[in-house]
Amino acid sequence: MNRQVWVHLLKLGVAVAILWLVWDKVDYTQLGFVLSHPFLLSLIPLCWALNQMFTTLRLHAVLQALGRRVQLADVFHANMSSLFVGNLMPGVIGADVVKFFYIKRHDPTMLKAQLALVLGLDRVLGLMAVLFWCSFFSFFISQSGEASRTVQLLTYLPLIVLGAMILALALLDRILVFLSRFKLPEVVRHSIKIYRHLKQSRCKRSLSLVMLYNLLAVFVLLGGLVLVGGELQQQQGREPMFALQLFLIPLALIASMLPLTPMGIGVAQVTMAGAYGLFGLDPSVGVSVSTLSQLGLLSLSVFVGGAIFLLGCGKAKAALEASTRGQ
Repeated sequence: MNRQVWVHLLKLGVAVAILWLVWDKVDYTQLGFVLSHPFLLSLIPLCWALNQMFTTLRLHAVLQALGRRVQLADVFHANMSSLFVGNLMPGVIGADVVKFFYIKRHDPTMLKAQLALVLGLDRVLGLMAVLFWCSFFSFFISQSGEASRTVQLLTYLPLIVLGAMILALALLDRILVFLSRFKLPEVVRHSIKIYRHLKQSRCKRSLSLVMLYNLLAVFVLLGGLVLVGGELQQQQGREPMFALQLFLIPLALIASMLPLTPMGIGVAQVTMAGAYGLFGLDPSVGVSVSTLSQLGLLSLSVFVGGAIFLLGCGKAKAALEASTRGQ
């Protein structure tokens, strides 16, 4: 077996170990409650579908701001194919690598450094949107007094991280301006040029759409997960505490981004169990919400991403083969 397979098996082992730690927090009656309500059962996959739609629109708007002529349908196919590969074929090839070669196939004139920068920026934007909503709803927690004053101090952590990221981007711009005065390797100078071109893009409409789609992508997903979490809280005879869950559930999304386990399995569960318990909510609800979220993403990856990948006239397969050769 090659190195990637061993890494994947190691990640699976980590996921199993973490799940074992939170196994006593699993409440099967909650999962049964959702399964017995078709609306709740279909809500999370639907919200994940809307999330991916806005994510596709965000990436397409970034490419438009750079003056690229990639079609929206091509970006959608690239996004869903990479979702299928990343979640169903982990360890074989990176999801972003498939997206890279798929878009490059439809825009051969686009330089590799430019596309790599765009995909990296797309990832950063997604993280910043999660931090934004987490920070926004933290103010409602503080005002409502739903948590102790000691724990409330932790609610400002996402805002601090978001502020640090914005400050880092501002400093990065100044650093790049300074570095551009020196003689640098061609690939570095070109990357600086691409970044500054995007930042100073005259296509203000595209950049405004990028921010709108970015925030909507996370918000629609949060709305579905929080509604399910509120129903589970009420099913136990407790207050739904929507504002508090709107702050806590983004933590599961952030945890799922960490490349420690496939799809963040185990990491999301232990994060949510600890966060819910810290703020006085039932940890089992946090485990159920994070698990249902992953199942919703998995179903979208299989039925939509898989269909596009396997039936998309061979384009996704060709991208996968090209990406394998390009490694």
